[in-house]
Amino acid sequence: MNSGNRIFWQTAAQTTLAGFNIYRAENDEGPFELMNDVIIPVQGDRITGFRYEFLDGDVSSGKIYYYWIDVLRLDGTSEKLPSLEIRTPMSGIIFLALGCFSAMCYVMSRAFFGRKSGLNKDGGV
Repeated sequence: MNSGNRIFWQTAAQTTLAGFNIYRAENDEGPFELMNDVIIPVQGDRITGFRYEFLDGDVSSGKIYYYWIDVLRLDGTSEKLPSLEIRTPMSGIIFLALGCFSAMCYVMSRAFFGRKSGLNKDGGV
């Protein structure tokens, strides 16, 4: 089953990016746990950007989770994007949150019982 908290984000130009890490916590102060086993590499065209997706399938209904994306740069620096809170619903309702930070837009959605989110190809709703 493809249910869980889905995290979508869209990059603009990604000429200086090496990849991404996704972190999750059950408290907004942490501790945050690294969710991906390996760095999520840059994909697509480095000039026009790419739309990424990460599925956190290890969630419980009715719980609140906090996520943040760590943007890794080729020069070894990184940028922690602001965390977002997602309350995993008790039903099949889809929750969306959209934000843009540092020329990167990201969308977090809750897809429960295998339901797909209503996102356009460009990451918009």
